[in-house]
Amino acid sequence: MDNRNNGLRNYAVYIGVGVLSLVGLGFMSPILAGPPAKIDTEASCTASCHQDYGKQKHIHPAAATGQNCKFCHKPAAADKHAFKPQPDNISDICFECHDEQAPSKKVRHMPFESGMCTSCHDPHQSDQAKLLKSPLPQLCQTCHGEDMFKGKVVHGPVATGKCLDCHHPHQEENPRMLRKEPPELCFDCHNKVQKDAQGITLPATKQWLDAKAKA
Repeated sequence: MDNRNNGLRNYAVYIGVGVLSLVGLGFMSPILAGPPAKIDTEASCTASCHQDYGKQKHIHPAAATGQNCKFCHKPAAADKHAFKPQPDNISDICFECHDEQAPSKKVRHMPFESGMCTSCHDPHQSDQAKLLKSPLPQLCQTCHGEDMFKGKVVHGPVATGKCLDCHHPHQEENPRMLRKEPPELCFDCHNKVQKDAQGITLPATKQWLDAKAKA
């Protein structure tokens, strides 16, 4: 009799566990069977995993708030916290706002022409002006080896990292993306007596040439 009672008792326990399991699954089924949760893009942009954005000296306006992430990014899928550029060509995104920088001149910097804007610029923030990834001339030396910047005599703007005094970083009509044709470009500086980066006094080349031409 005891064995029979024990068997009935165990059977009742099994039935009870089964019923509770079915009830539990019944309550959970709408969650399990429902559509994937949608990502709140704006909230995601300001989530803790992105908390370091917007902390540096210069911030891209499109990255300043979570409301503008969708200008440049789109969710990879409604149920995934993953983004990809929109469109795939980065420069096409940039030119939607920076249309004045669109290719139009004869000589173009290779990264610029190839749509590699983010080779030089950080799309979110930087401590450097123009959102540059590193200061000049170190940024230029990423591609243009340091040997180009070393020698017994170094041009003053090169020695002081002022590459952009002579070169346009994106495009120009002049060879080597010079901002003006020589010697007019040279005369922007060499029109008066001055000292170079090594402290050597340089003559006023323009005045000397003008005087020689009149002689």
